[in-house]
Amino acid sequence: MTSTWSLMLFAAFAVIGGAAALTVAVGEWRGLSVPLLQRMTLAAIIALAAGIASAVLSLGRPALVFGALANPHSGVFRELVSTGAALIFLVLYAAALWRGASALTCRVLSCAAGLCGLLSAASVGAALYMPWHTGWHTVTIAFPAALWAVAGAAALSALLLEIENAEEAGEDEELLAETERARALAAPLSLLPAVGIAVYLAALAWTAAPTDAPTVSRLVSGDLALPFWAGAGLIGTLIPFAALFLTRRRPMNAFVVILVVILAAVGTAAFEFAVSQLGGSVWHFFQR
Repeated sequence: MTSTWSLMLFAAFAVIGGAAALTVAVGEWRGLSVPLLQRMTLAAIIALAAGIASAVLSLGRPALVFGALANPHSGVFRELVSTGAALIFLVLYAAALWRGASALTCRVLSCAAGLCGLLSAASVGAALYMPWHTGWHTVTIAFPAALWAVAGAAALSALLLEIENAEEAGEDEELLAETERARALAAPLSLLPAVGIAVYLAALAWTAAPTDAPTVSRLVSGDLALPFWAGAGLIGTLIPFAALFLTRRRPMNAFVVILVVILAAVGTAAFEFAVSQLGGSVWHFFQR
């Protein structure tokens, strides 16, 4: 039987890894220093590797991975392919940085890694997508996790710009202005997951469903309200927004940003858990 905890771990690691991969792409295009990009790339690789391990463990028996990869319609196929592709591009990008490859090569690899990292985060919800399963029947199920990764990337990018600006001793006026803009945008962008959740709830409420089973009512005021409101709403969205908003006029603090990314991962895991319960069993990978 599939482990719900393993699926929640995959959700958390995929969002962290996706956010870090997107940050690498932004940092490469901005021309940040190589040591900063190397550290962020390493963080993304570690998170995505942990995500793959969690996805494999969720099957119960690792040998089942081969069966899942033979079925492109399965959820684990989408998870492993997107996460594995992001991991491969990140390793290639790290090698390109180490060898001093051309700017074009580094930019192409970083963009490919960032895109695949975003798809890895989106696969958290997309793995559950089943048109015939009430609660899982809308593609908007993939939006919240993807937007959590974008929100995390916004905070991490602002932090890297802050560190780069400190290393330049504030002498680069263009970098200083960009750092201030990134700091100001981090807080509002942390609310993007709330938009994704709202779109998902609207799709549940107003689009045709396979059955009349309750969905929105269970999430908003029913048996799944606690993980939905406390996990996805409070921990995953409101607390990160408050932390970034209250510190928006001060230099980005690494502890605050790391906390924001971790809370985003927790919020994603809580949302994944709540939504998975709408469909009943989480053994969904080999169904068609």
